[in-house]
Amino acid sequence: MVLLNREHVLHARTARKHRERDPATLWWWVSTSMREARQKVLRSFCNRRMRAAVRSALDERGFDAEGRRKALSDGAHRPGLVGAAQFVVRGDEMLAARNAEVRRQAGVAVDEILRLAGLTARGGEGTKRTSRGGPPTYRL
Repeated sequence: MVLLNREHVLHARTARKHRERDPATLWWWVSTSMREARQKVLRSFCNRRMRAAVRSALDERGFDAEGRRKALSDGAHRPGLVGAAQFVVRGDEMLAARNAEVRRQAGVAVDEILRLAGLTARGGEGTKRTSRGGPPTYRL
């Protein structure tokens, strides 16, 4: 919505981020609703905790934080993840959850992204799905 409204306060910043974004990578972000965690410090904590868990899940599956494949020992090139993914966090549940549970949930979400992208968690390749001719967008 911000990109469509030139009068929006954040339009210039958001448009610049979209222009500079590498389209060959996975663009993902975490957000926590105001209703779930009213204080900024709690939302920041929840977002930071989830970002660390998602980075760890991507790392365990052979991807860097931007969805690119890590270098393989055989030198073969395999496709990475492209598109956008939004992780919506419920603050009340995130604050009460243990770290192992947060990491497990992040792993489930990353596995679902891999499935939707046509890649298996073990690094196999399949057909990538796109929506309307562009990179796919995943909302988890």
